[in-house]
Amino acid sequence: WNRLTREEIGGAILAIRRAGKTIATIGQVQNPLSTFYQWQQNVHGYRGPNPAADLRFFVGKQRTRSRAEDLQWFRREEARRLLDACRELQPRWWAFLMVSFGAGTRWGETTALMRSDIDWTRQRLHIRRTWSDPVQRLEPCKDGDARWVKVTPGVLAALTGHLEAMDLDAGLKRWSPEARELGFPNGFGRIGRYQTFHE
Repeated sequence: WNRLTREEIGGAILAIRRAGKTIATIGQVQNPLSTFYQWQQNVHGYRGPNPAADLRFFVGKQRTRSRAEDLQWFRREEARRLLDACRELQPRWWAFLMVSFGAGTRWGETTALMRSDIDWTRQRLHIRRTWSDPVQRLEPCKDGDARWVKVTPGVLAALTGHLEAMDLDAGLKRWSPEARELGFPNGFGRIGRYQTFHE
């Protein structure tokens, strides 16, 4: 490892670029190597250079996606197919996805939804916080983007059924009042992890 050169790592990055891979793939090569050499320098007293420290020349300028591209994650027919499958196979997540698609919320915003955020009369949701999974806490929405979002009767119907099921869980498992306030608690009456949702 002490003989690896910047040019050799750069060659690997250029090969990744030629193969049409994403910037994330490049990061999976560059970031662990850079951290490894920092560890060697700071912990073990390695005096050599960090060949992965400055690879901007090899990485090149990356095209950034526009906001419009960021928002086009699922086409309507894809969302419908996902919702239908989820309703059959993972009913606990069906209402979650209905809210996410219907209100255009991020994962953390949907996860952080409380019962008190639902305005049943005006058919809207108050999106005012997000759950930060890395630090395990509720935080303000990104970019100060707290807002009221109008939702369809279908989203509210999905929420009604979901909350009734959560009331049964809460009664059987004797959840605390705080756990009962969560819109989408896990089976233990707590906010679930993103990895669980992803799987």
